[in-house]
Amino acid sequence: MLYKDKNEVGRDIAQQLIAAQAQLDIKDNDENTPLILAVQNKDLAMVNDLLEHGACLETLDAHMKTALFWAAEKGDEDIFDVLLEHGAKVNGVSYPGEKTPLMAALINSHFGIAQKILSLKEVAIKQKNRHGETALHLAADNSETLKAILALLLENQGLEAVMVQSKEGNTVFHYAADTPESLKIILVSLPENQRLEAVMVQSKEGNTVLHEAANTPESLKTILELLPENQRLETVMIQNKSGNTILHKVASNAGSLKAILALLPENQRLEAVRIQDEYGKTVLDRAAMNAESLKIILALLPVKTDYSNENKEAVFFSNKDLLPQNRQSFFSIAKENKSDKGVLHNPAPMLRPMR
Repeated sequence: MLYKDKNEVGRDIAQQLIAAQAQLDIKDNDENTPLILAVQNKDLAMVNDLLEHGACLETLDAHMKTALFWAAEKGDEDIFDVLLEHGAKVNGVSYPGEKTPLMAALINSHFGIAQKILSLKEVAIKQKNRHGETALHLAADNSETLKAILALLLENQGLEAVMVQSKEGNTVFHYAADTPESLKIILVSLPENQRLEAVMVQSKEGNTVLHEAANTPESLKTILELLPENQRLETVMIQNKSGNTILHKVASNAGSLKAILALLPENQRLEAVRIQDEYGKTVLDRAAMNAESLKIILALLPVKTDYSNENKEAVFFSNKDLLPQNRQSFFSIAKENKSDKGVLHNPAPMLRPMR
Protein backbone atom coordinates (compact mmCIF):
# COMPACT_ATOMS: atom_id res chain seq x y z
CA MET A 1 0.00 0.00 0.00
CA LEU A 2 1.33 3.45 -0.93
CA TYR A 3 0.30 5.05 2.38
CA LYS A 4 -1.20 3.75 5.60
CA ASP A 5 0.11 5.41 8.76
CA LYS A 6 0.47 9.03 9.81
CA ASN A 7 4.11 8.95 10.85
CA GLU A 8 7.37 10.18 9.41
CA VAL A 9 8.44 6.78 8.10
CA GLY A 10 5.08 6.12 6.47
CA ARG A 11 4.99 9.59 4.95
CA ASP A 12 8.57 9.35 3.62
CA ILE A 13 7.89 6.02 1.95
CA ALA A 14 4.66 7.34 0.45
CA GLN A 15 6.37 10.45 -0.89
CA GLN A 16 9.08 8.34 -2.53
CA LEU A 17 6.44 6.17 -4.17
CA ILE A 18 4.53 9.25 -5.33
CA ALA A 19 7.72 10.65 -6.85
CA ALA A 20 8.25 7.33 -8.61
CA GLN A 21 4.76 7.69 -10.13
CA ALA A 22 3.20 4.86 -8.16
CA GLN A 23 -0.51 4.24 -8.65
CA LEU A 24 -2.18 6.80 -6.40
CA ASP A 25 -5.66 5.30 -6.24
CA ILE A 26 -4.82 1.69 -5.47
CA LYS A 27 -7.10 0.23 -2.78
CA ASP A 28 -6.37 -1.86 0.29
CA ASN A 29 -8.48 -4.80 1.46
CA ASP A 30 -11.13 -2.40 2.81
CA GLU A 31 -11.19 -0.56 -0.51
CA ASN A 32 -9.57 2.52 1.01
CA THR A 33 -7.36 4.61 -1.25
CA PRO A 34 -4.27 6.43 0.07
CA LEU A 35 -6.27 9.68 -0.05
CA ILE A 36 -9.09 8.23 2.03
CA LEU A 37 -6.58 6.86 4.55
CA ALA A 38 -4.85 10.23 4.75
CA VAL A 39 -8.20 11.89 5.50
CA GLN A 40 -9.07 9.25 8.11
CA ASN A 41 -5.69 9.87 9.74
CA LYS A 42 -6.23 13.65 9.57
CA ASP A 43 -2.92 13.95 7.73
CA LEU A 44 -3.28 17.29 5.94
CA ALA A 45 0.25 17.23 4.52
CA MET A 46 -0.29 13.86 2.85
CA VAL A 47 -3.71 14.93 1.57
CA ASN A 48 -2.06 17.90 -0.11
CA ASP A 49 0.72 15.74 -1.58
CA LEU A 50 -1.72 13.24 -3.02
CA LEU A 51 -3.99 15.90 -4.49
CA GLU A 52 -1.06 17.76 -6.05
CA HIS A 53 -0.06 14.56 -7.84
CA GLY A 54 -3.59 13.86 -9.13
CA ALA A 55 -5.24 11.53 -6.63
CA CYS A 56 -8.91 10.92 -7.48
CA LEU A 57 -11.36 12.77 -5.24
CA GLU A 58 -14.44 10.69 -5.95
CA THR A 59 -13.15 7.14 -5.50
CA LEU A 60 -15.47 5.20 -3.17
CA ASP A 61 -14.54 2.87 -0.34
CA ALA A 62 -16.45 -0.28 0.64
CA HIS A 63 -19.21 1.86 2.20
CA MET A 64 -19.58 4.17 -0.80
CA LYS A 65 -17.81 6.98 1.05
CA THR A 66 -15.47 9.45 -0.63
CA ALA A 67 -12.55 11.31 0.92
CA LEU A 68 -14.79 14.34 1.50
CA PHE A 69 -17.38 12.16 3.22
CA TRP A 70 -14.67 10.98 5.60
CA ALA A 71 -13.54 14.56 6.23
CA ALA A 72 -17.12 15.46 7.20
CA GLU A 73 -17.35 12.42 9.45
CA LYS A 74 -13.97 13.02 11.12
CA GLY A 75 -14.56 16.75 11.52
CA ASP A 76 -11.28 18.06 10.12
CA GLU A 77 -12.23 21.45 8.67
CA ASP A 78 -8.82 22.16 7.12
CA ILE A 79 -8.85 18.93 5.15
CA PHE A 80 -12.50 19.46 4.26
CA ASP A 81 -11.67 22.92 2.87
CA VAL A 82 -8.79 21.55 0.77
CA LEU A 83 -11.02 18.86 -0.73
CA LEU A 84 -13.71 21.42 -1.52
CA GLU A 85 -11.15 23.68 -3.19
CA HIS A 86 -10.15 20.79 -5.43
CA GLY A 87 -13.78 20.28 -6.48
CA ALA A 88 -14.98 17.41 -4.28
CA LYS A 89 -18.72 16.72 -4.47
CA VAL A 90 -20.88 17.07 -1.35
CA ASN A 91 -23.97 15.03 -2.20
CA GLY A 92 -22.69 11.47 -2.24
CA VAL A 93 -24.72 8.84 -0.40
CA SER A 94 -23.10 6.07 1.62
CA TYR A 95 -24.23 2.46 1.79
CA PRO A 96 -25.79 0.84 3.73
CA GLY A 97 -26.23 3.89 5.97
CA GLU A 98 -27.65 6.01 3.13
CA LYS A 99 -26.09 9.13 4.65
CA THR A 100 -24.78 12.24 2.95
CA PRO A 101 -21.67 14.16 4.10
CA LEU A 102 -24.04 16.72 5.65
CA MET A 103 -25.70 14.00 7.70
CA ALA A 104 -22.31 12.60 8.73
CA ALA A 105 -21.26 16.03 9.99
CA LEU A 106 -24.52 16.52 11.90
CA ILE A 107 -24.49 13.06 13.49
CA ASN A 108 -20.97 13.68 14.79
CA SER A 109 -21.73 17.26 15.91
CA HIS A 110 -19.29 18.80 13.44
CA PHE A 111 -21.47 21.85 12.99
CA GLY A 112 -18.73 23.97 11.46
CA ILE A 113 -18.47 21.56 8.54
CA ALA A 114 -22.26 21.32 8.36
CA GLN A 115 -22.44 25.10 7.95
CA LYS A 116 -19.80 24.96 5.18
CA ILE A 117 -21.84 22.36 3.30
CA LEU A 118 -25.03 24.36 3.72
CA SER A 119 -23.35 27.40 2.22
CA LEU A 120 -23.07 25.53 -1.09
CA LYS A 121 -25.95 26.02 -3.51
CA GLU A 122 -26.07 22.42 -4.69
CA VAL A 123 -26.40 20.78 -1.27
CA ALA A 124 -29.12 18.11 -0.99
CA ILE A 125 -31.18 18.55 2.18
CA LYS A 126 -34.12 16.23 1.49
CA GLN A 127 -32.16 12.98 1.20
CA LYS A 128 -33.27 10.33 3.73
CA ASN A 129 -30.95 7.91 5.49
CA ARG A 130 -31.84 4.29 6.18
CA HIS A 131 -33.83 5.36 9.25
CA GLY A 132 -35.92 7.73 7.18
CA GLU A 133 -34.27 10.80 8.71
CA THR A 134 -33.39 13.94 6.77
CA ALA A 135 -30.81 16.58 7.63
CA LEU A 136 -33.56 18.48 9.47
CA HIS A 137 -34.08 15.58 11.86
CA LEU A 138 -30.36 15.40 12.57
CA ALA A 139 -30.03 19.16 13.09
CA ALA A 140 -32.97 19.34 15.49
CA ASP A 141 -30.89 20.00 18.61
CA ASN A 142 -28.67 22.66 17.00
CA SER A 143 -30.71 25.78 16.39
CA GLU A 144 -28.19 27.62 14.20
CA THR A 145 -27.75 24.72 11.78
CA LEU A 146 -31.49 24.12 11.78
CA LYS A 147 -32.05 27.75 10.85
CA ALA A 148 -29.53 27.46 8.01
CA ILE A 149 -31.29 24.41 6.57
CA LEU A 150 -34.73 26.00 6.78
CA ALA A 151 -33.38 29.11 5.05
CA LEU A 152 -32.53 26.98 2.01
CA LEU A 153 -36.13 25.89 1.56
CA LEU A 154 -38.44 27.80 -0.70
CA GLU A 155 -41.31 29.51 1.12
CA ASN A 156 -43.85 26.90 0.00
CA GLN A 157 -41.60 23.94 0.92
CA GLY A 158 -41.39 24.51 4.66
CA LEU A 159 -44.42 22.49 5.74
CA GLU A 160 -43.55 19.58 3.47
CA ALA A 161 -40.00 19.46 4.85
CA VAL A 162 -40.96 19.53 8.54
CA MET A 163 -43.73 16.95 8.00
CA VAL A 164 -41.31 14.29 6.73
CA GLN A 165 -41.54 11.29 9.06
CA SER A 166 -38.78 8.85 9.91
CA LYS A 167 -39.41 5.11 9.88
CA GLU A 168 -40.65 5.48 13.47
CA GLY A 169 -43.07 8.17 12.36
CA ASN A 170 -41.17 11.05 13.96
CA THR A 171 -40.86 14.49 12.38
CA VAL A 172 -38.24 17.13 13.11
CA PHE A 173 -40.65 18.42 15.78
CA HIS A 174 -40.39 15.13 17.68
CA TYR A 175 -36.60 15.34 17.49
CA ALA A 176 -36.60 18.96 18.69
CA ALA A 177 -39.02 18.35 21.56
CA ASP A 178 -36.43 19.02 24.28
CA THR A 179 -34.95 22.08 22.54
CA PRO A 180 -37.31 25.08 22.89
CA GLU A 181 -35.18 27.33 20.71
CA SER A 182 -35.28 24.84 17.84
CA LEU A 183 -39.04 24.42 18.20
CA LYS A 184 -39.50 28.17 17.99
CA ILE A 185 -37.32 28.42 14.88
CA ILE A 186 -39.32 25.71 13.12
CA LEU A 187 -42.73 27.09 14.07
CA VAL A 188 -41.86 30.68 13.22
CA SER A 189 -40.66 29.50 9.80
CA LEU A 190 -44.19 28.27 9.05
CA PRO A 191 -47.21 30.46 8.29
CA GLU A 192 -49.55 30.53 11.29
CA ASN A 193 -52.24 28.62 9.39
CA GLN A 194 -49.89 25.64 8.87
CA ARG A 195 -48.59 25.23 12.41
CA LEU A 196 -51.47 23.18 13.78
CA GLU A 197 -51.12 20.55 11.06
CA ALA A 198 -47.39 20.30 11.72
CA VAL A 199 -47.60 19.78 15.50
CA MET A 200 -50.46 17.28 15.26
CA VAL A 201 -48.41 14.68 13.36
CA GLN A 202 -48.32 11.44 15.35
CA SER A 203 -45.53 8.88 15.47
CA LYS A 204 -46.12 5.14 15.19
CA GLU A 205 -46.78 5.16 18.94
CA GLY A 206 -49.34 7.89 18.45
CA ASN A 207 -47.21 10.56 20.14
CA THR A 208 -47.19 14.17 18.99
CA VAL A 209 -44.42 16.65 19.73
CA LEU A 210 -46.36 17.62 22.88
CA HIS A 211 -46.11 14.06 24.20
CA GLU A 212 -42.37 14.06 23.50
CA ALA A 213 -41.94 17.43 25.25
CA ALA A 214 -43.71 16.26 28.41
CA ASN A 215 -40.72 16.83 30.69
CA THR A 216 -39.71 20.19 29.20
CA PRO A 217 -42.20 22.88 30.31
CA GLU A 218 -40.46 25.55 28.24
CA SER A 219 -40.96 23.46 25.08
CA LEU A 220 -44.64 23.00 25.87
CA LYS A 221 -45.05 26.75 26.35
CA THR A 222 -43.19 27.50 23.12
CA ILE A 223 -45.44 25.21 21.08
CA LEU A 224 -48.75 26.34 22.55
CA GLU A 225 -47.90 30.05 22.56
CA LEU A 226 -47.19 29.94 18.83
CA LEU A 227 -50.57 28.35 18.07
CA PRO A 228 -53.76 30.42 17.90
CA GLU A 229 -55.59 30.14 21.22
CA ASN A 230 -58.62 28.51 19.61
CA GLN A 231 -56.45 25.63 18.30
CA ARG A 232 -54.63 24.72 21.49
CA LEU A 233 -57.24 22.40 23.00
CA GLU A 234 -57.29 20.31 19.82
CA THR A 235 -53.57 19.57 20.14
CA VAL A 236 -53.77 18.90 23.88
CA MET A 237 -56.62 16.41 23.42
CA ILE A 238 -54.76 14.16 20.96
CA GLN A 239 -54.39 10.66 22.41
CA ASN A 240 -51.55 8.25 21.70
CA LYS A 241 -52.05 4.51 21.28
CA SER A 242 -52.38 4.10 25.04
CA GLY A 243 -55.14 6.67 25.10
CA ASN A 244 -52.93 9.21 26.88
CA THR A 245 -53.07 12.90 26.11
CA ILE A 246 -50.17 15.16 26.96
CA LEU A 247 -52.01 16.04 30.19
CA HIS A 248 -52.07 12.38 31.24
CA LYS A 249 -48.31 12.25 30.72
CA VAL A 250 -47.64 15.38 32.80
CA ALA A 251 -50.21 14.77 35.53
CA SER A 252 -47.46 14.30 38.13
CA ASN A 253 -45.19 16.99 36.66
CA ALA A 254 -46.45 20.21 38.18
CA GLY A 255 -44.36 22.50 35.99
CA SER A 256 -45.48 20.95 32.71
CA LEU A 257 -49.08 20.64 33.87
CA LYS A 258 -49.24 24.33 34.74
CA ALA A 259 -47.57 25.35 31.47
CA ILE A 260 -50.29 23.60 29.46
CA LEU A 261 -53.40 24.45 31.47
CA ALA A 262 -52.45 28.11 31.82
CA LEU A 263 -52.32 28.43 28.02
CA LEU A 264 -55.75 26.90 27.44
CA PRO A 265 -58.81 29.15 27.48
CA GLU A 266 -60.30 28.93 30.97
CA ASN A 267 -63.60 27.52 29.72
CA GLN A 268 -61.80 24.56 28.07
CA ARG A 269 -59.66 23.39 30.98
CA LEU A 270 -62.25 21.17 32.64
CA GLU A 271 -62.86 19.35 29.36
CA ALA A 272 -59.13 18.77 29.00
CA VAL A 273 -58.68 17.16 32.44
CA ARG A 274 -61.77 14.96 32.08
CA ILE A 275 -60.64 12.99 29.03
CA GLN A 276 -60.10 9.27 29.70
CA ASP A 277 -57.21 7.00 28.71
CA GLU A 278 -57.68 3.38 27.60
CA TYR A 279 -58.24 2.30 31.21
CA GLY A 280 -60.87 4.94 31.86
CA LYS A 281 -58.50 7.13 33.89
CA THR A 282 -58.85 10.88 33.64
CA VAL A 283 -56.10 13.45 34.15
CA LEU A 284 -57.63 14.14 37.57
CA ASP A 285 -57.23 10.46 38.43
CA ARG A 286 -53.58 10.60 37.43
CA ALA A 287 -53.01 13.77 39.43
CA ALA A 288 -54.81 12.53 42.54
CA MET A 289 -51.68 11.21 44.24
CA ASN A 290 -49.72 14.41 43.67
CA ALA A 291 -50.68 17.31 45.93
CA GLU A 292 -48.89 19.93 43.84
CA SER A 293 -50.62 18.80 40.65
CA LEU A 294 -54.02 18.93 42.34
CA LYS A 295 -53.34 22.46 43.58
CA ILE A 296 -52.54 23.55 40.05
CA ILE A 297 -55.62 21.93 38.52
CA LEU A 298 -57.96 23.38 41.12
CA ALA A 299 -56.37 26.81 40.89
CA LEU A 300 -56.69 26.87 37.10
CA LEU A 301 -60.20 25.46 36.73
CA PRO A 302 -62.88 28.09 36.14
CA VAL A 303 -63.93 29.84 39.34
CA LYS A 304 -67.53 28.76 38.81
CA THR A 305 -66.75 25.04 38.44
CA ASP A 306 -69.57 23.13 40.11
CA TYR A 307 -68.23 20.75 42.78
CA SER A 308 -71.70 19.92 44.11
CA ASN A 309 -72.81 16.34 44.72
CA GLU A 310 -74.87 16.45 41.53
CA ASN A 311 -71.81 17.29 39.41
CA LYS A 312 -69.33 14.80 40.85
CA GLU A 313 -69.84 12.31 38.05
CA ALA A 314 -69.14 15.00 35.44
CA VAL A 315 -65.82 15.96 37.02
CA PHE A 316 -64.67 12.39 37.74
CA PHE A 317 -65.38 10.01 34.87
CA SER A 318 -63.70 6.90 36.32
CA ASN A 319 -65.84 6.91 39.45
CA LYS A 320 -65.74 3.12 39.80
CA ASP A 321 -62.17 3.39 41.08
CA LEU A 322 -62.82 6.14 43.62
CA LEU A 323 -63.30 5.37 47.30
CA PRO A 324 -66.51 7.06 48.52
CA GLN A 325 -64.88 8.72 51.52
CA ASN A 326 -62.08 10.09 49.36
CA ARG A 327 -64.49 11.39 46.73
CA GLN A 328 -66.24 13.39 49.46
CA SER A 329 -62.88 14.63 50.75
CA PHE A 330 -61.86 15.85 47.30
CA PHE A 331 -65.02 17.82 46.67
CA SER A 332 -65.01 19.32 50.16
CA ILE A 333 -61.45 20.53 49.68
CA ALA A 334 -62.23 21.69 46.16
CA LYS A 335 -65.14 23.81 47.36
CA GLU A 336 -63.03 25.28 50.15
CA ASN A 337 -60.15 25.95 47.79
CA LYS A 338 -62.39 27.83 45.36
CA SER A 339 -64.35 29.75 47.94
CA ASP A 340 -61.51 31.19 50.03
CA LYS A 341 -58.74 31.26 47.41
CA GLY A 342 -56.66 28.99 49.63
CA VAL A 343 -54.49 26.05 48.60
CA LEU A 344 -54.45 22.37 49.48
CA HIS A 345 -52.18 21.62 52.41
CA ASN A 346 -50.87 18.07 52.79
CA PRO A 347 -53.96 16.36 51.40
CA ALA A 348 -54.24 12.66 52.03
CA PRO A 349 -54.31 10.44 48.95
CA MET A 350 -57.83 10.57 47.63
CA LEU A 351 -57.73 7.83 45.01
CA ARG A 352 -56.46 4.31 44.84
CA PRO A 353 -53.03 4.13 43.22
CA MET A 354 -53.26 3.53 39.49
CA ARG A 355 -52.53 0.02 38.27
